[in-house]
Amino acid sequence: MSHYRDERNPEAVHFPASLHVIALHGGLALILVFAVLLMILFEESKNLDRDVLLIAGCALALVFVWPRRITTDQHGIRLSGPLGYGRRFIPWKEVRSVTETAEIPFLPRRLFGFLPNHVIVVRGAKGSSPIRFTSRHSSRETYLHELKRWGAPGL
Repeated sequence: MSHYRDERNPEAVHFPASLHVIALHGGLALILVFAVLLMILFEESKNLDRDVLLIAGCALALVFVWPRRITTDQHGIRLSGPLGYGRRFIPWKEVRSVTETAEIPFLPRRLFGFLPNHVIVVRGAKGSSPIRFTSRHSSRETYLHELKRWGAPGL
């Protein structure tokens, strides 16, 4: 899935997860469901608790690394939280800096030549949480264009 403009507000641009990330997460979720089914049908009861905890940990990891949708519009930049929790908003006039760094420090910009390792961090007023645009989001160049369009400092 690529970026898209809002139908009600043509100034708003949404940046959801990339299509390959959606496919990868969907495939991993199917593997976890299949593992649970196999575990319930064929697993011995002495290992069941440990395996359930392991699969629950994997499911939580999938949820944790899922990129939340970022939206830019005439008012500012917003990050939507899962199920409505953890939403962040930084008005354009409060954007202090925009920096691009490696998402995982000490690793190259491209892992194995094709996996990007970058994050674009938008920082607001002191004390507010930054908004991170990772390599798992769609349309990096359009995102940078939108930041420049609305006058965000940096980059």
